[in-house]
Amino acid sequence: MNYTDFKKMTGAIPESQGFEYSLVFLWHNPSILPLGVVSIKGCTDKIVRIPRMTVNSYGNSVPVIAVGNYAFGKKKSPT
Repeated sequence: MNYTDFKKMTGAIPESQGFEYSLVFLWHNPSILPLGVVSIKGCTDKIVRIPRMTVNSYGNSVPVIAVGNYAFGKKKSPT
């Protein structure tokens, strides 16, 4: 499969919903800070497509730039 075919195939998959997001790093203006996925607990899709953008708690559209270590697992933190 070449890149063009792959892009068509994955582009047809709708973006998944139901993620829990968190700030990726601290910054002086959190209202426009990029977010990272920390949990998929509300998502039941068989194929998960992370959205490029999401709306933060301030109502601003911000990029999703990371996925947490345990986002796809049941374990909450390393022990």
